[in-house]
Amino acid sequence: MKTLRTLLTAALLLVTASSIFAQKWVVYSITGNPKLVGISGQMSLKVFDTLGPQSIINLPDGASLQLIDLENKRMCVIMRREDSKERLTDLIRLSGDNVTELTQNQLDYMKSQVLTAEKQKQAEKKKKAAKSDDDELGSDFAAEFNEFKEAAEKEYEDFRASVNEEYAKFMKEGWKGFKREKPVTRPKVPEVKPLTLPEKERGKSIEGKPINVKVVPPILPTPQPMPISPIEATDPVVEQLVINRQPDDPMHLDPVRQDPLKVKPVNPNVKIDPLNIYPVKFNGITFELYGTRMKVHFDAKQKFQLKSLKEADIADTWKQLSSKDYNNTIIDCINLRNLLRLSDWAYILLLEHMAKTALGDTNEATLLMAYVYCQSGYQMRLAKSANRLFMLYSSRHLIYEQGYFTLNGSRFYPFHCDEASLNICNLPFPAEQALSLLVPEEQEFADMQSPARQLTSASRPELSAKCSVNQNLIQFYNDYPTSTIDDNVMTRWAMYANTPLSESVRQQLYPALQEKIKGMSQYDAVDALLNWVQLSLTYKYDEDVWGHDRAFFAEETLYYPFADCEDRSILFSRLVRDLLGLKVVLVYYPGHLATAVHFTTDVKGDYLTHNGERYTICDPTYMGASAGRTMSGMDNSSAQAILLK
Repeated sequence: MKTLRTLLTAALLLVTASSIFAQKWVVYSITGNPKLVGISGQMSLKVFDTLGPQSIINLPDGASLQLIDLENKRMCVIMRREDSKERLTDLIRLSGDNVTELTQNQLDYMKSQVLTAEKQKQAEKKKKAAKSDDDELGSDFAAEFNEFKEAAEKEYEDFRASVNEEYAKFMKEGWKGFKREKPVTRPKVPEVKPLTLPEKERGKSIEGKPINVKVVPPILPTPQPMPISPIEATDPVVEQLVINRQPDDPMHLDPVRQDPLKVKPVNPNVKIDPLNIYPVKFNGITFELYGTRMKVHFDAKQKFQLKSLKEADIADTWKQLSSKDYNNTIIDCINLRNLLRLSDWAYILLLEHMAKTALGDTNEATLLMAYVYCQSGYQMRLAKSANRLFMLYSSRHLIYEQGYFTLNGSRFYPFHCDEASLNICNLPFPAEQALSLLVPEEQEFADMQSPARQLTSASRPELSAKCSVNQNLIQFYNDYPTSTIDDNVMTRWAMYANTPLSESVRQQLYPALQEKIKGMSQYDAVDALLNWVQLSLTYKYDEDVWGHDRAFFAEETLYYPFADCEDRSILFSRLVRDLLGLKVVLVYYPGHLATAVHFTTDVKGDYLTHNGERYTICDPTYMGASAGRTMSGMDNSSAQAILLK
């Protein structure tokens, strides 16, 4: 009976494998939340799902799919700039050059991955069936079934280990030479000279006129990558978490804002201690990232040495890393990312610091970093020169001033590498996701406050506020690469504008500003904030300060002594959304960036319309101009509205 069941199971796997390979496409990697549209509704797609040519896919903006056609030896990467719901064949046709041929090596590797995943699915089904049937089956049959279940659990318990073993196997042969493509330089757009509204024009009524604009869709974050399967810890990790932040105290409702803004007043007598995140009572390594002390599992027995940079030696070492000895190291790194709310860019820097602390500036450190990065769910490739190993990371965003390699339609950027050509192991790992450069929430770096800065409007001295900023965060922003999504420079400003101010700055700045606008109408409150940004900051061109265009996060505008039009607009958009709860869009004119605010009451002034909602122009660089005035000389026919979240 047992032999028959084993034969039936093997036959089932063969039939399943045949049906998979007969299907047109297999989902190999996912970013975002694409869904399969069926008669009964929509289901989220998962890695290793199969799709037919007529499958209807709901692909949200920012989502992507990496598909493989095992029958015809093809791979396709589908990415769309806007929400779409289309047939798979149409999506593939629209992807253009993103359809590439698979080598036999890649094909064999991917087939093995799909079969391994299918085995895991069958094991999970059997475990569920055994659990539900135990009470209904006879004792003899139940015992036999449980014996089979335990054997299946033992065989399939570590799917990730199986995947890594296959990855290492094909890594021995999957290397090929690639040339690096030239970096894309920042676009040079002449900045429009700031203007001051003449005194005699101030206070006059505004007629207002509509502006027709092209709309740039909002940039939305997607969940961060996670391991392909749960990683089992072999020792308690992250046992102690010390974050010197108190829960927010909700403030009273202000008549200007319709919902409560959670900001607590700062007590200047309370010292903000550095943030320490570290597990205790185990052997590990300690390192710092932007002043933040961290500790992860890594002891002497985990140290390893590459025999050489031959493909076989790299593959054997990857297999060595795949043992459970490194599980806690991976878990610690992911936990630190999640606990500190680190962006993907901060995470890759965390892994660099961790690996170099553990193994020095060596090829072994590069391999450790690449391994943990890959196991965390991120898309990477290993590359080498004659005597140096490098990690390439894939980015959802085009990064300016950095050369890259194009692999299967995706850009891969070498981490700390200037080589013009490299031998690259172009093997994908299941469920891998490209890095995102969005910073959607505050990152919990240790707090090292700068000297306080008083910002006062030159024409309305009552509009004044003081704040300092976290210099560790400023250093992170200084290291942050300039990028865009889909080569659209407009998306860059949305990325900066959607990053929130830190809680520390909100605590210092917002109560003072709230007090100034308390009891005002929406228009007067916006006008007050607009005046404060216009006349408390000193204007200077980026070219004169930095030698090139550089946008600021709102925090940076409060830190550096000079700010241009884009910096002011990003800060102003943040203040209006946070303090007044009103919708804001950025408005781009050639060489100039302004904003427009959606008032829920009737106001006069120049405006644009989106989805039936009216947004009134507010220009933080038109000195002394009230809300509703477009700066003189702007070309409204070429204006674009950049939607913010």
